[in-house]
Amino acid sequence: MVIAVFFLSGCGDGDPKSETKPTAGNGKLQFRANGEDFVRQGFVSKDRWQISFDRVYINLADMTAYQTNPPFNPDTVKEISVQEKIILPNPKTIDLAEGGENAEPILIGEIADAPTGHYNALSWKMLKAMTKV
Repeated sequence: MVIAVFFLSGCGDGDPKSETKPTAGNGKLQFRANGEDFVRQGFVSKDRWQISFDRVYINLADMTAYQTNPPFNPDTVKEISVQEKIILPNPKTIDLAEGGENAEPILIGEIADAPTGHYNALSWKMLKAMTKV
């Protein structure tokens, strides 16, 4: 699974939780998730079984995008040196198999008034599902 933050431009609605003051204007920050090609397109196992998914649910919380300096490297740095921090409020349950084989990554949520800049680190928590779907 890949969580990505895309597109910091334009205007819209949202409730940002920024921990520093913006200095160069604001824009829209989108949080997106991608289950990779095998989730939407399926795959063939080593023993030739064709495997496909109708649904792949994931529960995400505390999704946070960071502007860091120096850029965060999880292999060498243990703490993120935060210049800007934007938190997407409220846990979200999404279906990574949603959409066609070539669909865009799934929009989880967006912050309409996020400080502009290069968000180069992400963090999130995966929560256990509380009820059956």
